[in-house]
Amino acid sequence: MRTSLSRLTAPLAALPLILLSAGCLGTDVAGPVDPQDLTFATSLGVDLDAMTITASGLYWQDELAGEGNPAEYGNVLTLDYSLWLHDGRLVESTTSGDGVPLLVDGIAGNPPETGGWNQLIPGMREGLIGMRIGGRRLLVIPSHLAYGPYGAGPIPRYATVVFRIELLTNSSAD
Repeated sequence: MRTSLSRLTAPLAALPLILLSAGCLGTDVAGPVDPQDLTFATSLGVDLDAMTITASGLYWQDELAGEGNPAEYGNVLTLDYSLWLHDGRLVESTTSGDGVPLLVDGIAGNPPETGGWNQLIPGMREGLIGMRIGGRRLLVIPSHLAYGPYGAGPIPRYATVVFRIELLTNSSAD
């Protein structure tokens, strides 16, 4: 069974109404925090000094390399993931409860509601590139590559988020 990206993107659909009713963002908004200035829950296993940082500010580390062709933008992927806040609070996971793997079906999704690459947050899109089947990758995604000044559902504004992703399948989007 597959699941769509709606769990990741649905909270953003109501964003314009939320901002209008809240009088935009108000004055209580803390700005973005550099991941280097955060203390990560030890249970997450985050060691920023051991991770690769990209030009955009994404931190990533392969925990298990995997095999086969590397994922490329637009490939059809199936993956398991868990998403945490930096303090270790689990936001959601496809690996617990009745969770099912996430299908990333091409660029826009086929059909669109299944969720394509363009429906992923920028840090997750960037972090999937190069993964191989069976590989497991840890991502630390700063707010500007995640949910930014708006947050989403239980994810607060300007939150740095942590993903652990395991790539289950990878095929071309032909």
